[in-house]
Amino acid sequence: MGNTKIVNGRLLVEEGNMLTVKNADLYVRDHRISFVPFKDSEQYEVYDAKDRLVMPGLINMHTHAYMTLMRNYADDVDFGTWLFDRVMPVEDSLPVEAAYWTS
Repeated sequence: MGNTKIVNGRLLVEEGNMLTVKNADLYVRDHRISFVPFKDSEQYEVYDAKDRLVMPGLINMHTHAYMTLMRNYADDVDFGTWLFDRVMPVEDSLPVEAAYWTS
């Protein structure tokens, strides 16, 4: 895998509890990201990100796969009743291993 340099980008960065946008160059080598070049002597494949926002990929790790255990459970009620009165009490009584094995 080669070295990558993204120049002129507007980077979405986290500072404390805030997301901010900064103009900066970004360096990537072996899946490592840096604001500083790794070595001056290294060659980079350069991408111009002028007028572009550079940010991490959006990956959703949040799932409700374990809820398949309750598929067709209490289908005859509205969503609020189904979730708060029927499903959540059952979820609360499930062992942690149930969430693991159903996911």
